[in-house]
Formats: sequence, structure tokens, C-alpha cells
Amino acid sequence: MTDGFWKQVTIIIPYYREETQLAILLSDLRAVEDKAEIITVSEGSRARSLNAGARRSKRRFLWFLHADSRVTADNLMIYTISNCLLTGMVRFWRL
Repeated sequence: MTDGFWKQVTIIIPYYREETQLAILLSDLRAVEDKAEIITVSEGSRARSLNAGARRSKRRFLWFLHADSRVTADNLMIYTISNCLLTGMVRFWRL
């Protein structure tokens, strides 16, 4: 279930002079790095970076994070489950 979702996600991280924070965030994202597309962009301004990252994306869903964000395993699971439900990738049937 969750692998299928992450294969549709691009995580876009704009940064400017935040290499240390970016490294920490990328470490937080190790659980999905082999499934999700992760794009880091430094285009001088946040808006330009976001646009450049979105243009480079090859996936269906975009998740924008600031370089100084922190993501826990619980955050990743909650994000995955809620988005699987919203996109219809998970359905519940009454037995």
C-alpha cells in the first residue's frame, strides 16, 4: 500500500544557504528515498526554486518541504495513510 503511494510522490525541497539543515532533512527522509522522487533546488528565491522543482518532477503528487523541516517516521506514516485515503488508493469494504 505505502510503496505504491510513494512511487507517485515528488518531494521538493528549496534551499538557500541551508546545507546543514538540508542534510538533516534528507536523513529524515531516508525511509522513502528509494521510493519517492526527491528534488532539492537552490534557485536564489523560494518561489523560483519551487517552480523549478515542480517543472523537474515526474510524479503525480508534489510535497513541498522547507529545508529546515523535520520529518519523523510517524509523520511519514500519517502522511502516507491520509493521502492514500484521499487519492482512493485504499478502500474499505463492509464485510
